[in-house]
Amino acid sequence: MQPPRVLPAGHRVAVFDFEHTLFAMRRFLREQVFEALVPLGMSAKQFATHYRALANTYQERLIPRGLCRRLAKECGTSILQIEVAIAERLFSPAARDYLSHHINQLVARARMSHDRLLLMCDGSEPYKQNWLRHVGIYSWFNPEEIILARSKRVALQHHLGPVSHVTMVSGYQRDARDLAAVINKRGAAVLPIVTRHETLDRAIELL
Repeated sequence: MQPPRVLPAGHRVAVFDFEHTLFAMRRFLREQVFEALVPLGMSAKQFATHYRALANTYQERLIPRGLCRRLAKECGTSILQIEVAIAERLFSPAARDYLSHHINQLVARARMSHDRLLLMCDGSEPYKQNWLRHVGIYSWFNPEEIILARSKRVALQHHLGPVSHVTMVSGYQRDARDLAAVINKRGAAVLPIVTRHETLDRAIELL
C-alpha cells in the first residue's frame, strides 16, 4: 500500500471511484475483451461463467495465469494466445473510449467546490499505474491523488485523515455505504452520489 497522505482538518474532499463509475468496465470487458477471445473459441456462455474472474484481472495483476490456463483449456488454445489477446485489448487505443464523456465537466466542477480530489482504484502497482496512464486518467488526476488498493475501505482509512466534508461518487450502493461509514467515524459529513458510468452527468450538478 502507498504511504498515507493525510489532509488537514477542515478540507472538503471529493472521492471518485474509477471502475464502473469514471470508466465503463463492464462494457469494456463485454465489447473488447470478450470480442478478443471469440476468435480463439470462447462462447458467450463461457465468458459469462468467467466474467467475475476477468473483472478481477484489474485487482491482482494484468492477467492471472490460473485464469488464462482455464480459458486456454476451454478454448483449446495456448495460454500465450489468451494472454496476448487480452493484453492487446487492455492497451489498445479503444480502451480510452470507455472513460466517461462527462469527465471534463465532472472533475472541473469538483475542483471548484473541493480542496482535494482522490481517485480510488482497484488494483496494485505497477500494472494498474501503467494501464491508468494508457487510458489517460492522468490528464485529470495527479499521481498523488490516485489511490491503488485491493480494499478501498482500508485504503480510505489509511489515506484520508481528518476532513470536514467528503463528497463520494461511486457506481455501487454497497461501496458508497461502506465508505460513508468509514468517513462518518472520522466525524466528517458525507454526501454519497451513487451513479453508474452511464448516468454520470447527473452527478455534475450535485458537486
